[in-house]
Amino acid sequence: EFYFGFSAYALVETYPMPRLPHWATLVALLAPFIVSFYLGREVLELLIPCFALVVIGIAYSDDWLSLFLRSRPVWYLGEISYSVYMMQWFVWAIFKHAMPKLVPGLGTHPYVLISLAALVILVVASLSFRFVEVPVRRGIIRLGNLRRGVSTPEAAAAAAARDPGGRG
Repeated sequence: EFYFGFSAYALVETYPMPRLPHWATLVALLAPFIVSFYLGREVLELLIPCFALVVIGIAYSDDWLSLFLRSRPVWYLGEISYSVYMMQWFVWAIFKHAMPKLVPGLGTHPYVLISLAALVILVVASLSFRFVEVPVRRGIIRLGNLRRGVSTPEAAAAAAARDPGGRG
């Protein structure tokens, strides 16, 4: 999976991609299922490369799905996705076990419970991203720069240009 994702990224970065027709993404999405149907067996090994083609197709088209996936809210959700992953179990456990006892009527409405939990997960993940993930990331970058003997952002950029692999 990683190999195909990395290869797709390298392909797109190395060769300029023209805008693809709208049907190309649909063909890449349906290809494994069509081939499986005609062969009479599942061809799961086609799913990963076809998924890479779907991602490239969406990235290089101007259809509604591509525009939606490039929108600011979806981009932000991608930015905080690790925080969502880290916070979702904790928040869900609280909502599933503690909230019905604190707010008795809430436990009888699962859609309300799930909707509120999703909203709280997004809020908690946004706070975690802003106040934990971003400062830790900046601190790690700063430590790496200090280790290489670089103290300012300008000096860090110059050092990175001289030594792109970061081998110091």
